[in-house]
Amino acid sequence: MSVTDTIIFDEAVLKEIEKHTKGTPIAVVVHRVTSGVESFRDATSLGKSSRAGVISDVYRSSVKAGGPSSALVSRLNRAAFGGKLGSGAVAIFGYVLTILFKIFVVGVINIGLCRLFLEIRLYPDTPLTRILFIYKDRQVLNAALIVFMKYLQLFLWMFTVVGLPIKYYSYYLVPFITAETPGIPYRQAFRLSEGMMRGYKFRVFLFDLSFLGWLLLSIFTFGLLNYLWLNPYMRAARAELYAELRALAKSNDIEGAELANDALLFELSASAPPDGCMEGVYPVPATGRRSAAIRRWLVIGAKESYSYLNLALMFFLFSGIGWIWECSLILIKYGVFVNRGTLYGPWIPIYGCGGVAVILILNRLNRKPIICFFSAMLVCGAIEYVGATLLWNTHHLKYWDYSGYFFNIQGRVCLEGLLAFGILCMVGMYFIAPLTDNLLNRVPLHIRKLTLLGLAAAIGMDYAFSQVHPHIGPGITSDIK
Repeated sequence: MSVTDTIIFDEAVLKEIEKHTKGTPIAVVVHRVTSGVESFRDATSLGKSSRAGVISDVYRSSVKAGGPSSALVSRLNRAAFGGKLGSGAVAIFGYVLTILFKIFVVGVINIGLCRLFLEIRLYPDTPLTRILFIYKDRQVLNAALIVFMKYLQLFLWMFTVVGLPIKYYSYYLVPFITAETPGIPYRQAFRLSEGMMRGYKFRVFLFDLSFLGWLLLSIFTFGLLNYLWLNPYMRAARAELYAELRALAKSNDIEGAELANDALLFELSASAPPDGCMEGVYPVPATGRRSAAIRRWLVIGAKESYSYLNLALMFFLFSGIGWIWECSLILIKYGVFVNRGTLYGPWIPIYGCGGVAVILILNRLNRKPIICFFSAMLVCGAIEYVGATLLWNTHHLKYWDYSGYFFNIQGRVCLEGLLAFGILCMVGMYFIAPLTDNLLNRVPLHIRKLTLLGLAAAIGMDYAFSQVHPHIGPGITSDIK
């Protein structure tokens, strides 16, 4: 309903309205009511017409620029070069960035996934972090070269039309061969794959065809079936296929089969696993692990407890990470640097409060990451909503406004922000916090105390100064024009 709508009331209704509005004109009453409804609808939105937020902005920019990479390059062009690079250069850089991402990230992690499912066959407690084993073993360049050569050769074979499906299945096992022997030269990896697939290409094609029904069924689940069940099932099946073809290659003495020499992937060792290896986990050889002296402080995974001194120092760390995060978003989006936050220093305290609160409240749930994730969203959402309410009631200032974002509440919290906070909290709880705690424990106690006193004094003076001279301006409390 808008203010210009005509409303007809009967006499009894008019008398009741006059009684409660103390003589205020009907038009004014209706205007106030409809304005309140409209403002509440704008402030608390389910996002049917949402056009604000990082997700929608990235989507629109990607469509306009021709892809996420081109959109990112366009933003960097405005930030670093003032938009001086031409559209052609931006497109070229975008394509190059896309290719590098597919090679060094997607391609390398795909090899890591092959390794993960090969290990899970015999070692059911293998951690998911094994998908990053290429990076840990410092074989990234060799693996990336193999991925690039596979892309290149399939691209060239595409022009022969008939040769593409043949070569696709000839190189079918290259990722698994690289996963077993990450240092293998790329020529030998391709040659070995061709030898192992000789005489089995059509059978493997039928093997892939057997998943067609599941792929069609996944359409009705909007792809959820793929991520929750089908993709892991297909990868596990392909790992078994590789194991069978590898055994046949060795029994038939195919050229290069000796290069696939990681016997521990295919048969359990009769002897005890090396020191430091857990039962049910692939026993990484001693030569492939870092020394205990180096790894003593490198811990990934939530810790059971933290000292209050270290938590206080982590408050400043999380506040600084939040400041870098928000300044970076503005820099990428608008191409200008803005000192974000309620204070003048390089910290945004609400991030520090959220990070420490999550550790204190949810650390007991660290063995249940899914519950921990959604609980972190609730905790951070409550802190953000209360913080926004206090800032508005005490200073009448908005340091963040999610009006128009998908699923926001009064512009103070939104689903997009809560998801981001949930992810950041998981990274903080399972990686940043334990790593930082172990590093801080290596620092003498008196230095940690002096550091905390210095930081507390600095943020205290910053807070006092900002009460007299509020930190406001474009990009901080108002939009950048």
